[in-house]
Amino acid sequence: DEMDGSDEVGEIRLGDLFSGSLEASASGSRAEAFIGLDLAPATDGESPVSLGEAYVRVFLGKLDVECGLRKLTWGKADSQGPLDAINPLDLTDLTVTDALDRKIPQPMLHLSYALGSFTKAEAVFIPGFEGHDIAYDGRWKPSRLDRVQGGLAAVASARAAALIGAGQPTEAARVLSQLQALDTEGLVPDDGGLRHSLAALRVTTTVGSTDLGFQYLYGKLPTPAISVDAAALYDAANDLHPEAIHIAYNRYHQIGADAARVVAGFNLRAEAAVNLTEDLDGDDGEVYNPAVLWSIGFDRDVVLGVNLNAQAAGSVRLMNDGVEDFLGDTEAFTDPTHTTVTVKLTKKFLRDTLELSCAALWGIEDRDWLAMPSVVWAIGDAELEVFAGFFGGDDEGDLGQYGENDYLGISLSYAF
Repeated sequence: DEMDGSDEVGEIRLGDLFSGSLEASASGSRAEAFIGLDLAPATDGESPVSLGEAYVRVFLGKLDVECGLRKLTWGKADSQGPLDAINPLDLTDLTVTDALDRKIPQPMLHLSYALGSFTKAEAVFIPGFEGHDIAYDGRWKPSRLDRVQGGLAAVASARAAALIGAGQPTEAARVLSQLQALDTEGLVPDDGGLRHSLAALRVTTTVGSTDLGFQYLYGKLPTPAISVDAAALYDAANDLHPEAIHIAYNRYHQIGADAARVVAGFNLRAEAAVNLTEDLDGDDGEVYNPAVLWSIGFDRDVVLGVNLNAQAAGSVRLMNDGVEDFLGDTEAFTDPTHTTVTVKLTKKFLRDTLELSCAALWGIEDRDWLAMPSVVWAIGDAELEVFAGFFGGDDEGDLGQYGENDYLGISLSYAF
C-alpha cells in the first residue's frame, strides 16, 4: 500500500491491502486464447474483479488474427513514445509507473502478416473510442482542470459581484451555487459507435543492422480539448448554460516512423510523428493545433554492471501564432514546446535477486522533476518491492503540480 502526509489513518481491513490477477491461457497449433482478471480492493459502487486482457489469436500461415481486449505496444521507445498511441492510459494514479500497467485494454481486431523474414505488416481496428482516464478530483487531478475551473469561477464571481452591486444578492448567490453544483466530469462526451472508431497500419522491417518502422493512424486524441465560451455561460436570466463549456475529443491523423540500431555498444532508438488535427490554421480554440512529436533514447551497461537508460521526448505545436491566452482556447497558457528527459540507473546484486534502481524525469520547459527510487528483492516465487516518488519544481508544471503528493509504497507479490 502507499501513503502520503495528507492521508488520514482510519480503519484498514486485510482485504484493502491485497490486489492481484488471475490469468488462464490455452494454445494449440492453430490458435491460442488468453483471459486475465484484475483483482483489487472493493470500492463503493465498483466490483473487486475486472476484466483485463482477453483475446483469441488464430494462426493462418503468414497471417495472425487477434480479436478481443488487448494492450498493444507500437514503436521503439522504452516508455510511451509518440507512436505508442493505440491504447488510452489510466492517469488516475500516478504511483503506477509501468507503461503497460497504465494502458487500458481496448476491444480490437489486430492483424499481423509476415511479408518476409524481417518484414511484417500490422493493421488494427477499434470499433469505438475511449480517452485517457483522468482524475477529475482528488490528489491526481491535473492543474489544467483547476485552471479551467478557476476561469469559470472568475466569470461567475464577476457576474455575482455585478448583481450584488445592483442590489440582487439572492440572484448573486444563485449564480455561484449553479457553478458549484456543476459536474464537470458529466460533460465529457460518450464517443461510442463505429463513427468514433480507430484504424491504424504499421510496417516494420530490417535494413542492414537497422530496425525500421512506419505507421499511420486515424482516430481521436485521447486527451479532451476543453474551451469555454464565457459570454454564453450565463443568459440574461442568470441561468447557467453548461453547453458553453466545450469538452470534445479531436479527430486526427498521425504519420510516423521509428528506428533502432546498436552503435558502439549503445542501443539507440528514435521515433518521430506528425499529428494532423482539423485545425490547420491554428485558430480554432476548440481543437488542438497540429504538432510534431519526437523521442530519442538509448541504453547501455556503463560501469560495474550499472545499466543506464536515457530518453528525451517532446512535442512542438505548429501554427502557434493562432493560440490565444483566454478560456476560449483549449491550448491557452501552455508552452508551444514540451520536452521531458528521463534517466534510469539500474544495478543488480546477489545473482540478480536484488535490484536497485532510480529513475528521474525532468520537464525542461516546466522546470519540474520527479525522482523514483526503488528496491526489488526476488525470493523464489515472491517479490518484495519498496518504492517512492518525489515531485518538485514549478508548481504549475506537469510534474511540479504534484509537489505535495510524494509517496512511499511497499509491495509484496507472489506468483503461483
